[in-house]
Amino acid sequence: MKRFFTKFEFARTNVRIDRGPSPSLPVSSKQSLRIARLRIVGTPVCLGSAVPGRNRPDAQFVNSVDLRVPAVFEKWSRAVFRSELCGFARHRCPILFARVLRYTSVAVGTLLLALLFCRIEFWFQQQRKTVSFKSKVEEATKDVDFAKHRYQITLDTSAGKIVLDLLPEKAPGHCINMIGLARSGFYDKKIFHRIIKGFMIQGGCPQGSGTGGPGYQIPAEFNDLPHVAGVLSMARSSNPNSAGSQFFICLDKHTHLDGQYTAFGRTADESSLAVVKSIGSVATLPGDRPKADVVIKTATVAALPV
Repeated sequence: MKRFFTKFEFARTNVRIDRGPSPSLPVSSKQSLRIARLRIVGTPVCLGSAVPGRNRPDAQFVNSVDLRVPAVFEKWSRAVFRSELCGFARHRCPILFARVLRYTSVAVGTLLLALLFCRIEFWFQQQRKTVSFKSKVEEATKDVDFAKHRYQITLDTSAGKIVLDLLPEKAPGHCINMIGLARSGFYDKKIFHRIIKGFMIQGGCPQGSGTGGPGYQIPAEFNDLPHVAGVLSMARSSNPNSAGSQFFICLDKHTHLDGQYTAFGRTADESSLAVVKSIGSVATLPGDRPKADVVIKTATVAALPV
């Protein structure tokens, strides 16, 4: 063994041994030698006499060199590297981890607080809007009398006028609600945010996204009025009693809606139905939103004698 390896000088923290392909050298079966790659990390290693016949008294600094390394030396070097790595992990990693965890916790906490404040502010805005529109609707419907009058709502849209006959005998609560919203100006300058060709056109969302409402909800009034072309019905969520201000007008017959949504009106004439169908044929984007907004300019209420 001495005639093969006479001297190794190295800094133990700067040595890593990576097993890999190396030039094949004749190795005696009695000598347990392995071919390994001695790779220097950071400070170069000083090599003295290493291989017989190639003694180099002058030390050279190299960055990487392939050598035949005895198995014992290889195992010892790996143990040194592991011990140094474990020492670093044991002493430094907890400190680094604690710092990262602290800064991350502060950032996440700040973000959550900001989201909480935004949510609270949004809730207060909704509450203010709820009180405002509910009181306005109640004030605007004090004189409604279905025994003496029949009511029509005219939606003056960017595509034309849609006149709707309300049917209080089917859903009086929904009729009063829409009359109050129209009189209080809730529907003015709103859009038809959802249009599905051959199915329906939907509007009445204050946000224009299908997620908004007047700030309150009304109970369902399911009835036997079929959902056919021109029928006015109230949109809702999965909760049957979650209708508010969003409505839709059917473009064709859809029996699966019967008894599931509250129908409470219909188009008053053929010209109104033609406007509804023209809106239902506009080009839409993904999510059924029309490419060009179809706006409800104004919504007005007419009380006609019975």
